Amino acid sequence: MYATIDDQIERRKRSRAAGEACRNDLLDVMLDKKGELEVESDDMGRPQELFTWVDHEQDRVGAMAELLLNPRSMQRVQEEPRGVLDARTQVAESDTDRLPYLQAVVKETLRLHHTVPIGLNKAEATGTTVYVNIWDICRRAKTWADDLDKFMPEKMIGISGTNFELIPFCAGRRICFGMPLAERMLHLMLASVLARFDWAPIRPRCNVIDMEEQFGLVLSMATPFRAVAKQIL
Repeated sequence: MYATIDDQIERRKRSRAAGEACRNDLLDVMLDKKGELEVESDDMGRPQELFTWVDHEQDRVGAMAELLLNPRSMQRVQEEPRGVLDARTQVAESDTDRLPYLQAVVKETLRLHHTVPIGLNKAEATGTTVYVNIWDICRRAKTWADDLDKFMPEKMIGISGTNFELIPFCAGRRICFGMPLAERMLHLMLASVLARFDWAPIRPRCNVIDMEEQFGLVLSMATPFRAVAKQIL
């Protein structure tokens, strides 16, 4: 993962130096601000700098917890990346475009376990702040019917989120500027650990994981859980 991020940074630096069009994404913003923040060039290449800006631990933890509780979904999402690796052992970012079920798992995870429960925006009236209840939007019975709290990646296939039924990063001018990087990281991390390892709860016979969340500025699981990983690739 670190090597992938380092490679992306170096490729972006080379493209900027060659005069290619700027994408104005998170990485371009950080490179533009490097001088203002007095960040050394070597430090800019360290992946920890990116993780400081975009840390979606709850998304990754939530995905693994849900998959451990749903063995059929776990099996399906593991078989998918293993089928595209061929003789390789490392998942590449380009592979994620060929993993539709993994994409559905990520969307369903972001719906149920988004990091920030409340989004902020400004209204037309001066001094007015609008709080957007992202947690409620992602759990509306009108949109998700009776299974609104159930982990079902299948219902996410074909859902783009363009109609505001799925906005875990909020929307509009106040949308999370780290969204593109966060989504790439989540897809690549999950694909990597699911393709190379088989996962099981510490105590398989009593497959119980406390899914209660601790509310605050960011969401986190109230009770941490542990799992056993068995390398297969």
